[in-house]
Amino acid sequence: TCGPAADPAEQRKMRSAMWLLACVAAATGLAVSRGVVRMTRQDERSSQLWRELTPAGPFNRPIRRTLVKEMVPDAIWALEQVQGFLYVHVPVRALVVEWSRGMVCYGAVAPTEEAMRLLEELEAERNKSLTSIILPSTATEHKLFAIALAKRRPEAELWIAPSQFAFPVDVPGDVLGLTGARLLNDAACPDWGLELPWTRVGPFLSRDQVSNFEEILCVHLASKTLLCCDLLVSVPAAPPDIVVYNDPRALLFHGRADANTTTDLVDGWKKICLFALYFQSSPLEVTSPPDGTLRGAIDFFRTAFPPSTAAPKLGWANFFAWSWPDKAKTDAAFEALRADGRLLVPPVLAVAILNRQAEELHRVLLDELDPDFTTVLPCHFDAPLAADVDDVYDAFNAAVFTPLGLPPLRRPGLFHAFRRQPTTDTPPPPASGPSALLAAARRRPPREPLPEDDLRFLYEFEQTLVDNDVIAPRPC
Repeated sequence: TCGPAADPAEQRKMRSAMWLLACVAAATGLAVSRGVVRMTRQDERSSQLWRELTPAGPFNRPIRRTLVKEMVPDAIWALEQVQGFLYVHVPVRALVVEWSRGMVCYGAVAPTEEAMRLLEELEAERNKSLTSIILPSTATEHKLFAIALAKRRPEAELWIAPSQFAFPVDVPGDVLGLTGARLLNDAACPDWGLELPWTRVGPFLSRDQVSNFEEILCVHLASKTLLCCDLLVSVPAAPPDIVVYNDPRALLFHGRADANTTTDLVDGWKKICLFALYFQSSPLEVTSPPDGTLRGAIDFFRTAFPPSTAAPKLGWANFFAWSWPDKAKTDAAFEALRADGRLLVPPVLAVAILNRQAEELHRVLLDELDPDFTTVLPCHFDAPLAADVDDVYDAFNAAVFTPLGLPPLRRPGLFHAFRRQPTTDTPPPPASGPSALLAAARRRPPREPLPEDDLRFLYEFEQTLVDNDVIAPRPC
């Protein structure tokens, strides 16, 4: 395999950490399975269950709130919530697109009573009804919410990425709740397809053939807007409105340098982003890292719940098994990740999945993706973004093609020749407004590959997957 050599001691720590994560996942999965069984009642209890699904806050105060925002004037709106565990709260949004005969929902959020009320108000305001729901991903968190929304809106057609699977035991789609769902494959012909053409990225199968990654990208032709699910994000400098609205304790919890310090919301947002996208970045230090032994696990849990006067206010029994001792290093890691809001391929996707499918990814992005867009709307982190196909190519070049030493993605022929040259003094484009399209054409230097030190934990995670024959070795 290529890449940094694996350290045996670090590998032992990684295996221990994976066991701990597996325990947390199993407990969460049990809560999810119980919730899905009880979800059929459309009352406040149902809403409460959705707050617990992929937990959005401490179990002593479960919260899942919703905001509605206009993304593209008179064309696309977002229903925004948060998702995450242990207060690592990041925005997740369902994108509601108006088309000539109704509305299409790309992605989904938990269909709480608040979310459904906001959707109904939007339909009444636009005098359009929801006609279709698109499940653009094979990821569990998107799948569960799309299934639940389809149950709340049975009159809407459910269109799905074709390569759905269940883990740890694969079961038929009918068992998952996908009865009647229609596949967005090459033979698909949805009635909204001429106004919202799609591109299928994947499926990229794991080596053990148990799981896969697949994503449906859509371009709304009328507004020249690219809709994406997990493949691209942009990290904002300040905490998003929905994270503050949902529960500001998430920002206060993570903003601390250690269990007993105070902080502000911006510091909390920086550390949430580093957690969410790296899992364990270079500025973070685990107080007592598990070493694969029983004694190491005991020491980890013993130090993971330090006494603190903040615990009753912030929840989670003050579970705080790490520290951020160097603020300057933390800020630098965040700024390298953010890169002034440039598009980013999430590192875990790049390291563990996409770099093993680089040739196919290159072909799909260059030959099949409609390049005529000026706005990008991801389902996570920041949106809307003034960005074009060159910005998308830059993100994939930095994450996949440059690290592998492969030719970069770029538009062929005269398109590339007339691309505006980067300037170091060009300000970041506005997120929206009259000048957004003009700002999108003013090129900035492309994103650089992420720092190797911050990727080290993901490299160890990658090697663990290779050692267990889950994924193939990284190509040389």
